[in-house]
Amino acid sequence: MFMRIPKAPRKFVWIRKEARNLLKKRAIPDKLVAPKLRGGGGKINVWGCFYAGGVGYLREVIGNMDAAQYHQILVHHALPFINQHAQAEPTTIAWIFQQDNCSTHTAKRNVEYLDRKARESKAKWSVIEWPSNSPDLNPIENIWAYLKEQLRHYEQKPKTTAELMTRVRAVWAKLDPEHLVRYSDSLPSRIAAVIANRGGSIAW
Repeated sequence: MFMRIPKAPRKFVWIRKEARNLLKKRAIPDKLVAPKLRGGGGKINVWGCFYAGGVGYLREVIGNMDAAQYHQILVHHALPFINQHAQAEPTTIAWIFQQDNCSTHTAKRNVEYLDRKARESKAKWSVIEWPSNSPDLNPIENIWAYLKEQLRHYEQKPKTTAELMTRVRAVWAKLDPEHLVRYSDSLPSRIAAVIANRGGSIAW
């Protein structure tokens, strides 16, 4: 989720003596207060995918993601992306599609669709088994965090959610391949770290 006006991190500022006197009277100058709007002034939800060689399609999710909307993403975006790139790779390389276990992903229709397409595909790929709750294992979370960090570099806040989505797409398209390789290659290390910490949080 991306917000038009994200929650500002805590900041410390130097203020003049006269301003400190105002603070004692509980009056804070507007310029010292970060803007805040209910709901962040508008928000967008997105779905995206990537692999070590680059990013895939980034789609705005309308409303709350449900099994039907996710099925459309699988049919029109995820599977075409996998088949296109997997067929271009040597047959010795096995592709693995990773998704978490939220209800939209584990809906019977979507599980059966992925199983059938994996069997029918000329490319070699499969769906990885995934733990119930494992945000530290999912490298896409690092991508979302990086995108939000890059969006803060804009001097002006987006005026609309449409402008926010345009910015998200622009930053998404410029993702450094070195980041993608590092996030993809980190999965074995993440798994080992989570196991060593008995399922607890790790430094990713």
